[in-house]
Amino acid sequence: MRLILTALSIIGILHAFAAYALAADGNPSAEKPQAPQLSGAECMRLIQKSHIDANVPREEDFSAFLIRYLTSYFEPIHGKGLKIEYELLRALPTQSGVSYPKFYAWVTINRDGKVLDQGAVRLAAIRKERFEITHWLSKADIQHNPDSIKTIFPAALFPAIRSKAQLDLPQA
Repeated sequence: MRLILTALSIIGILHAFAAYALAADGNPSAEKPQAPQLSGAECMRLIQKSHIDANVPREEDFSAFLIRYLTSYFEPIHGKGLKIEYELLRALPTQSGVSYPKFYAWVTINRDGKVLDQGAVRLAAIRKERFEITHWLSKADIQHNPDSIKTIFPAALFPAIRSKAQLDLPQA
């Protein structure tokens, strides 16, 4: 973090120097422009936005890439011929620090019209070209250990995950 802020400070100094050089245009008495002052939070937001821009696939590629990588993740478990469906639990990526942007989805794995499995998945978007599945919790896993979602998913998503895992339904 300190290295990133130092790099941003250096960039700010270079920006100010370049602005001064352009404004002065060889005139030593020209007024020196001031470099924009950014708070640490503003710097972090800019870094986070740059990570999202650099890693999240284009809208027209997003679904195809996501289905491709979900399928390649689940085929070794469930075999070929899968139909993967997903519902994003949050429309926009979550960006923490300088890691890859994360997406959260509820995934349904089907074959021949039969549901094989369902669950919550956490994915990292990488270089606009792929997704890496970082965590998968099946519906059965969540039902067996509801607290397991707390170490993987943002608290704001707990109600949706619990609902999809049918944890909030009265037991028959």
